[in-house]
Amino acid sequence: MPFTIRRAETSQDFEDYYSISFDLFKRYFYKGSKEPDEVLFEKHRIELQKVDFSDPTRSLYVAHDEKGVFAGALWVGVREQGFVWDLPEEIPSWVYDVEVVPSFRGQGLGRQLMLQAEEWTREKGIKTIGLHTSHDLEAALHLYRSMGYKENSVIMKKSLTSGISVLPDTPFTTRTPSATDNLSEYYELRIDSFRMLITDGAALSNEDIRERYPEFKVIFDLADPAHRAYLAETAEGTFAGFILARLQERGEEKRAWFLSIHVSPKFRRQGLGTLLVHKIESWCQAQGFKDVLMFLNVRFKGAVKLLQSMGFKATNFYMEKELI
Repeated sequence: MPFTIRRAETSQDFEDYYSISFDLFKRYFYKGSKEPDEVLFEKHRIELQKVDFSDPTRSLYVAHDEKGVFAGALWVGVREQGFVWDLPEEIPSWVYDVEVVPSFRGQGLGRQLMLQAEEWTREKGIKTIGLHTSHDLEAALHLYRSMGYKENSVIMKKSLTSGISVLPDTPFTTRTPSATDNLSEYYELRIDSFRMLITDGAALSNEDIRERYPEFKVIFDLADPAHRAYLAETAEGTFAGFILARLQERGEEKRAWFLSIHVSPKFRRQGLGTLLVHKIESWCQAQGFKDVLMFLNVRFKGAVKLLQSMGFKATNFYMEKELI
């Protein structure tokens, strides 16, 4: 079926988008809310009305069938919040939302809207386009992969209600770090990780890397109860690894985000990564936390493999495509 795609202009265009996008926004921004849908929808409308789609850095498109019936929408723009590994001159465009009315699905409209997003990106002189999707949106994930989008980063998640990982037998000891501990080796490992991310195809000196490092360095307060960290050492007291998590409570929802997992190269493949993750899992379970999660760039293959072996699953995908 032929569709017409154009920029949103009329009040009806925007009302159509507010309506079709409500389910997605409710799922992500109003999860667990006990307010009626009428109240949440009004909040949703008010928030979207604050977005200036006349700004050249973003556009809202609407699609109609040959009879003028609203069929879908696309929100595309320059990504507003860059990842720490983005170079300033290489911020990609971002598909913030793509929606197809259920009765028009399976007719190629999703692909047409994505092609419109890519055309918008090229017109802006941007070389890369990205998006975020979830593992349970199987049709969308299949579409993106078929169009050449590849995973850049993932969110790995594990539910603690089904139990925690088995404690491995290792020669290392763990403890909570104190303010007097020298964590210089941990920060050097962080710098090495950052170097791998930002030098992929970029000619940056060590000085450049260290200048940008504060953007990647996790700043945390050991006295802050929202942070939980464990330091791993050998029997001789040599630094071996470090893990850091931030605890998050939203109403009755309690979860922990791993911010950093690092093992010294000379102590890898000895079960230390498993031990560190187990420590956080055990503590979270004792505190009544239901889930543990971690946002990971897929280039950290060792960390992805570790978490998969411990029962974590990829639930969210950040995907990118290089445009020719």
